[in-house]
Amino acid sequence: MKVLNVGSPIGSFACDSQFRLIAVGGRDVLKLVEYSSDNIKNYKNLRNKTFTKNNTNFIDWNPRANNLFATATVNGSINIWDV
Repeated sequence: MKVLNVGSPIGSFACDSQFRLIAVGGRDVLKLVEYSSDNIKNYKNLRNKTFTKNNTNFIDWNPRANNLFATATVNGSINIWDV
């Protein structure tokens, strides 16, 4: 088992179709985590005060484009991310 603490409670997560990137979100966190058979590590912090100041409660990757995923927040906003 591999464990990575992202530093804040997680409310939602989703893996891309290749299981290489995991998007994790919550009240104080929105990050991409990189996974491989021998390692799991923080890849990119997407949290900033302009776009992600609210709790991320839903994440889903585009099934056809591994660089795109969507998030929904408690204030009703939907964001499309291109990583």
